[in-house]
Amino acid sequence: MRVRINLFIICLLLTVGHIHAQSIWDGAHLQKVKQSLHQPYFATTYQELVTEAEKLLDVQPLSVVMKEKTPGSGDKHDYMSQARYYWPDPSKPDGLPYISRDGESNPELNKLDRNRLGATAQRVTTLALAWYFSNDEKYAQKATELIRVWFFNKDTRMNPNLEYAQMIPGHHNNKGRCYGVIDTYSFVEMLDAVQLLEKSKAFTPKDSKQLKAWFGKLLTWIQNSPQGQEEANQANNHSTAHDAQVIAFALYAGNVKVAQEVINAIPQRRIFTQIEPDGRQPHELRRTLAFGYSQFNLSHFIDIFLMAQKIGISIDNATSTDGRNFYKAMDFLAPYVGKDVKDWPYQQISEWDYKQQEFCKDLYRVFLLNPERTDYLKLYRAHRTIDWKDRFNLLWVKPDDVDNAYAFACGQLQFAMKCANKARKEAENQCKHRVIPRSINKDGSLRVIHPYDWCSGFFPGSLWQVYAYTNDDFWRQEAISNTWMIEEAKWHKGTHDLGFMMNNSFGKAYQLTGERSYKDVVLQSAKTLITRYNDKVKSIRSWDHNRDKWKYPVIIDNLMNLEMLFW
Repeated sequence: MRVRINLFIICLLLTVGHIHAQSIWDGAHLQKVKQSLHQPYFATTYQELVTEAEKLLDVQPLSVVMKEKTPGSGDKHDYMSQARYYWPDPSKPDGLPYISRDGESNPELNKLDRNRLGATAQRVTTLALAWYFSNDEKYAQKATELIRVWFFNKDTRMNPNLEYAQMIPGHHNNKGRCYGVIDTYSFVEMLDAVQLLEKSKAFTPKDSKQLKAWFGKLLTWIQNSPQGQEEANQANNHSTAHDAQVIAFALYAGNVKVAQEVINAIPQRRIFTQIEPDGRQPHELRRTLAFGYSQFNLSHFIDIFLMAQKIGISIDNATSTDGRNFYKAMDFLAPYVGKDVKDWPYQQISEWDYKQQEFCKDLYRVFLLNPERTDYLKLYRAHRTIDWKDRFNLLWVKPDDVDNAYAFACGQLQFAMKCANKARKEAENQCKHRVIPRSINKDGSLRVIHPYDWCSGFFPGSLWQVYAYTNDDFWRQEAISNTWMIEEAKWHKGTHDLGFMMNNSFGKAYQLTGERSYKDVVLQSAKTLITRYNDKVKSIRSWDHNRDKWKYPVIIDNLMNLEMLFW
């Protein structure tokens, strides 16, 4: 009786408009973001989202009937894609049958449907989010148009099956393989966006009913087709992705029972069979992109856990009797974050940096799922690269005051660099070797200073600080160029401020990069500074000017400048 009551409650929740039971995204978080778009952390990302959406308003809707080839069924409405890592056999005149080159993508994929499907899903997601955050109905109208062309319209729609997905020319009578079931994974996130879109005027109840019916049919195909059943029996990331799609499509189509059954079977069928007690994922580690596929599989698990959480099921901590669990797999990859690819004991022939960042995002999402894992949050903050245009900022990040302060500083510093580049070209600044921006003059012009100015290290030091926060190589390159502009100050004996000038710039550079050239500059600066020491006074003289007012000035700033001498 209790089970029936619980199921009834879940079904009731699914019918409530503001509850996104399927959603991997957090509806409450998105609502808070919508109310905080003025905050610096979100502002740039939101503007980028709107810019992308604007570009999509005039795009031609994509369709499966656009492909150059026709599937074996003779019906262009049947989706068709080609196995990514298969290439023509150079020893055969016609190249058939194709042969495997693991990890190397064949550009022939572009001629079929997979990229169009992914582009459609991405476009719908972008437009739906733009509508949600802006309330501008034109984005909802375009998203709805793209949906209708791909899924509904008689002349352009895709049949709800994957019979010819990831076929290999010359194999299996050119029929699709089980691995093609994951071709529709981009629909999982798209359906989150569609649920936002359902509150728009453009996306009608009829559209919603049709789309739910379409995904209900695709779900039936996945569950009952030979390809779908074979994919469910795979031992690697394919079966995890299969389950994630079944759960997402089932929940969207209203089939809660199927979603529950799959979720409850995840620990025994997937976690305990794919993850070793020490956290290794053997089926992923044998690939030429071992780190990437290990991360890829874990990202599917995270999607499943988040969807399960929405309907009151928690399985992320499930552990076998011999210690196999999801967190062991996360912990197996974690020590390699921030390391060079040569430190990874398996193969990863490409995309090392990209997959590192994808795993950092996984670390953050798992922390949101399980706030006790503060170690994941710490690792994420230490190694993630912040791209202010990345939609991840809107969908997942919960920024604090420091995050917003840095976001604001990034915008200001970019403007300062633009102004400084212009000012350096002015004749007077070039003549007087003024290279570093310092402040704004009373007339509104930019004050640019000589390397010997006591503030010359502050601007490059600020750039290094932003690099330390964002891990973005853009800021590193800007910091490098602005730092070396003041190198000559290492010989300047006329002030005690060398600590401000050289430790804030070259010292910070050495701290963050470990490059010897920066340390050499700081060491010479320290040698120069110590020449201002007077053994009789037992102190370093602060300034040489105003000798008519003081004999041997020593000010509190000396304490900070002394730090460099310890080098």
